[in-house]
Amino acid sequence: GIIGGYAKNEEIFSKNNRLKKLKLSYGYPLADRSVPYGYDPEATSWAEEKEMVVELEDTMEMQLIEFPKPVPMSRLAITILEVYRGSAWDDTCISEIRVFPR
Repeated sequence: GIIGGYAKNEEIFSKNNRLKKLKLSYGYPLADRSVPYGYDPEATSWAEEKEMVVELEDTMEMQLIEFPKPVPMSRLAITILEVYRGSAWDDTCISEIRVFPR
């Protein structure tokens, strides 16, 4: 879930840029038997590396992003592709990000 703006109140929300389009890149490193539990945070080789582009509504409410199916991941990168422009400031705010594991 994500709140893609400064959700203090409606006035402040509209004055700052808000998230419109995001690219989510996610995956997990290939197992390395020399590392405990097969996890190496410095791994350069990733299995199941995927990308997904999502478009958010211009709202102060938390918006849930669902993946097409449950995906094992130990890495999630969020790239901002497009924003709703603020009326006063050219900064982009995120109030909250929540991850709901299954």
